[in-house]
Amino acid sequence: MRTGSQTPLPNMLKNRKRLLLIIQIVIAIVPIAWIFHKIDFGEMIEVLRNTPWWTLPALTTVAFFSLILQGIRWYVLMSGSDSGLRFSTAMYAHLTGAFYSLVLPSNLSQDVVRTVMVSRKHGYSKSWGATWIAKLINLATSVLFSLFGFFILDLTSIRSTLPAIAISISLLLILFIISFSKRITKKFRSVFMKILPQRLLRILENIREEIYLFKDKKINLLWCTGLTFLTHILLILNAIILISVVTGRICIAESFAFIPIIELLALAFAFTPNGFGIREMLAYAMFAYIGFTNEQLAGYIILGYVSVLIKLAGGIPLLIKKLPVKLKSSPAG
Repeated sequence: MRTGSQTPLPNMLKNRKRLLLIIQIVIAIVPIAWIFHKIDFGEMIEVLRNTPWWTLPALTTVAFFSLILQGIRWYVLMSGSDSGLRFSTAMYAHLTGAFYSLVLPSNLSQDVVRTVMVSRKHGYSKSWGATWIAKLINLATSVLFSLFGFFILDLTSIRSTLPAIAISISLLLILFIISFSKRITKKFRSVFMKILPQRLLRILENIREEIYLFKDKKINLLWCTGLTFLTHILLILNAIILISVVTGRICIAESFAFIPIIELLALAFAFTPNGFGIREMLAYAMFAYIGFTNEQLAGYIILGYVSVLIKLAGGIPLLIKKLPVKLKSSPAG
């Protein structure tokens, strides 16, 4: 009787996983299929045919340096709490995480892979603490860059943008204060004790302690902020290049305004690998706002996949490390 009553549970879990997989596929494919359903493929091919020869090399270079800078940023933060972490180890974990983010759902997949790879020797709390700080600085930078872009776009009504700027900066300051204040987070501990298991609570407390340590790591935080600014500049430069080659128009202010928010939302609400589907729908909204055609949008999306696929480079160190093991295990001759 007991065995029979427990058998439906595995089936329920399997059905839940299947349903989640179906939802992820729908979110990833339907928006892209809908966009391409609305275009004239002849005009789209003409858009792609008119792109300059230097487009792919330029996009590849920008995306590659952006990926490397993100890894350096994570290493800078990790080295602030763990001086024993080697740069090569950090970059290997970062590139491997970027590679797996192409197939694993959620924007946390890259962070999870990195943490698992370094946790045995360096502890999970250090990695998650550095990840939280990196995401917090990334959030602040995205909001500030986007506000700057909208500020440029709407110079005639500066007063209307001031409330949004004030609210955004206030919320960011609150997040920073909460992250680095034991007095404030201590008040939430009693609430978490009632709803969270003790093991999970201990994990969160260890991560919290690692986050507090960054109060005394101002140089690391400064370097992280500078690197985050550089990665955002490269992200926006990538969009400026893409838009210019498919439309013939240089959209600097529009790229500053929309691209940071698109990336932020695509990763924040990513139920699909690397935000596929969500990012395309947000790009559709941006192109509709600016007044570009759907065929130009399709060219933008297709060429934009070069920046995404550069993460495949993360699989090269993984392949190099696994190859000698396979060679040793294979029979000689």
